[in-house]
Amino acid sequence: QKQVVDMVNNLNDLRVRSGLATDQIQALETAFVASGQSAGSAVSLLSRFPAILNSVERGTGEAAEAFQRLGIGVIGADGNLKDSSKVFGELVTKIEGIDNPTQKAAAAVAVFGRQGAALVQALGAGEFAEPLNC
Repeated sequence: QKQVVDMVNNLNDLRVRSGLATDQIQALETAFVASGQSAGSAVSLLSRFPAILNSVERGTGEAAEAFQRLGIGVIGADGNLKDSSKVFGELVTKIEGIDNPTQKAAAAVAVFGRQGAALVQALGAGEFAEPLNC
């Protein structure tokens, strides 16, 4: 029972830190594990997402350039920052939609750094796009 409580607490902590929906977090962790990587790698990647969004919002850094190339905006029609879950879902959809494997990896690495390659590997492990696009 303690393991279940710890798992729920960890999931909630990551939801708060990343701004993503719990379904997205669980789907990404599952994708990482299915691709032979640790769930901790997904946690590490997701923990960085708010800082990435902040950089993109300011228009600085490689991630901001990648978002622009992918056609992803982080500011909604109301002038406020879009929901992190929606932005992450759009990002995954755009990355998965790149047919050329080298360009796909380059786009993911431009956003997530070295962890981008791990994301591409995880996404290639199965059909996780739907839950990631909450």
